[in-house]
Amino acid sequence: MEISTYLTLGFIAVGMVTDNPVLLAIPTALRAIANVAPSYFPLESPPSLLEKDVKKLTILEGYVDEIKRDLGLENMSVNLYVSHMVGENAFCLGNSSSLTGPVVGIGHTYFENFNSRELKRSSDYQRWQLILNSLSDEPLTLAKQLDNLPKGVRRDIFNLARKFKGVLTEKELKGVLAHELGHAKNNHLLKSGGYLGLIFALLTRIVPNHINLVGFLLLVKGMWTVMDGVSQHHEWEADLECQNASRYAEGLHLVTKKWLISSLVKGKAFSTYEGKVEEMLGSWDIGSSHPNHARRMRNALNMAANPKQTERSMSYTAKALSLIGGASLISKGALDAHNIARHFNYV
Repeated sequence: MEISTYLTLGFIAVGMVTDNPVLLAIPTALRAIANVAPSYFPLESPPSLLEKDVKKLTILEGYVDEIKRDLGLENMSVNLYVSHMVGENAFCLGNSSSLTGPVVGIGHTYFENFNSRELKRSSDYQRWQLILNSLSDEPLTLAKQLDNLPKGVRRDIFNLARKFKGVLTEKELKGVLAHELGHAKNNHLLKSGGYLGLIFALLTRIVPNHINLVGFLLLVKGMWTVMDGVSQHHEWEADLECQNASRYAEGLHLVTKKWLISSLVKGKAFSTYEGKVEEMLGSWDIGSSHPNHARRMRNALNMAANPKQTERSMSYTAKALSLIGGASLISKGALDAHNIARHFNYV
């Protein structure tokens, strides 16, 4: 779970103990700001940029304008900034209908390495690109290729993956940005905010009178598992936007491929990498807001093979989630407002 999740649950816990409706309303207020005017959401202060970095950011803003046209978002304003909260990552806050436009944060590692001539001229980087292109785009086949390599060669590949996974080409960076704008296009923050509204309403209205502390913690865990499932679905939808605008699919796929190679040397040890990838492909990733990299690579190939069927299936689900999310977020806001007014004897 992210730090915002812990803060939100903290407000709820303190609000329940003190019976303070203002504290209980803070999570809903934050979600409302994030959806309506994300530029005013209390994130980090954007870092000051050197002249060369300003030029680099201008190039990225040009990429964003290009992606907006391809995704049918020409009239949507986007606030792009460099984030120190994330290094080798990116995020989107807001929706296509947000009054101030969504905020897209690009990790400082991606930003600093972008257009680095020194890095890209190095023999290690050029060797890494050759290796990356020689490995299969199908995760299980890629794992078998690694298993068939000498141990020293595999170690070299993993070292290169760790060293350069935060160095993106123009194609890869556009894929990452297209994915983030896909979140805005599909109003994912609104949907997840609605689900959180339902969860918080249940926790604050039912839990205090009908459940003990252990039950409360188990209920929170169960509800957050559902939220993780919703979040994973949102990741598939954002990936689909890259697939529909096919010029961005390859770049995102390459980024996922890099992360998969890096992840194979982490966590539980397996006798073969094929065995590890097989487990990843069969996993539901319970407890994670993102599908693992093997599932993501496989799903991208399935999307490419059956784009219309995938798009139609996700479209029906998305409409249902939007209706539930919007209604629950509005009703939770109204409930919070009523409780605050009653607390101060206004009603």
